[in-house]
Amino acid sequence: MTADEAAVVVPATAPERAVADGRQRSFPCKACGADLIFPPGATELACPYCGAREAIPLTAEAIREYALDDFLPPKSTTGLGDSAYAAFACSACGSTIEATREAAARPCPYCGGTLLASADSADLVRPEAVLPFSIDRSRAEQAVSTWLHGLWFAPNDLKRAVTFERVSSLYLPYWTFDSHTVSHYQGEAGHRYTVSVGSGKHRRTETRIRWEHRSGVHEQFFDDVLIPGGSFRDGAAGYRLDALVPYDTSYLAGHSADRYQQDPQAAWPMAKSRIESRIDAACRRLIGGDTQRNVAIRTVHRGISFKLVMLPRWQAGYRYRGKAFAVLVNGQTAVVEGDRPWSRWKIALAVIAGLVVVALVIALASYGNSTSTSG
Repeated sequence: MTADEAAVVVPATAPERAVADGRQRSFPCKACGADLIFPPGATELACPYCGAREAIPLTAEAIREYALDDFLPPKSTTGLGDSAYAAFACSACGSTIEATREAAARPCPYCGGTLLASADSADLVRPEAVLPFSIDRSRAEQAVSTWLHGLWFAPNDLKRAVTFERVSSLYLPYWTFDSHTVSHYQGEAGHRYTVSVGSGKHRRTETRIRWEHRSGVHEQFFDDVLIPGGSFRDGAAGYRLDALVPYDTSYLAGHSADRYQQDPQAAWPMAKSRIESRIDAACRRLIGGDTQRNVAIRTVHRGISFKLVMLPRWQAGYRYRGKAFAVLVNGQTAVVEGDRPWSRWKIALAVIAGLVVVALVIALASYGNSTSTSG
């Protein structure tokens, strides 16, 4: 966030509290009438049938952030404001997405279950920014294959026996939080040193710690701390948020979009916990020493702000020996994380090998001690 953007913090009760547009949208081609799509890595909409192109309207409006203290839950229940769209809940995993009404015939992008019509959506906070897809379906499948080939302790036939069942594109809602923090800290820094004690055969070296009191003030600004807007698997590692663009529904063409399930006030405690964990580490570094004890930190958060962003992800599913596994592919960087099978006998062999190495080290150490004693 630039210095100019940092100044654009407005109450969340303004007209920007609009109907959530994070749902699968359709844009008719002006040439043939088919639905346009947003190809990953492109900068314009494209018709998959006649090849026509349509530019996504650009806006000079800055990506804004809102003061958390001014957030008020929406009171209206006017739904999505568009009869062509509705909310659907998965009968298997319970996830909720917003899509065109025919989406009930499609599988859930998370688990492959059946989507069933849910209650109409209430007015939601409008996304401020979107991170467009940079990789396409084939690149996502290739990333998963590479990931599978690199797994340690996987069954030998995993690469040959995998069958892909679904690969779907999905935009997920994340809250980003900014906070200017001032922390007063105190504690004791421990400095390790060694001394020799005893005499003769009983002479030995001991490690001791010298403690010194430390205190001070640590000031730090946290920018764009990402928190999932729902119960979906996080998978936020690797996103480069400097590529965010002002939100426009055109980027969602041809993709599904999840809606958030917790408001920013409910998500803030998780962001606060992550921030204060990093503050704790920073203050311990300032206290110094080889170790610390009796550390006490009091932190004040000022100027807390938030915004809603939509991040791209490919949801991949594969089956191995009759069991289903889910894999997530970052839609911007192709970073992969997911579930995988394990080979028990490979793990057992690794454990045995480790025990053998430990036994050899102990035996060599014992032999060295007995040799020095006899000498």
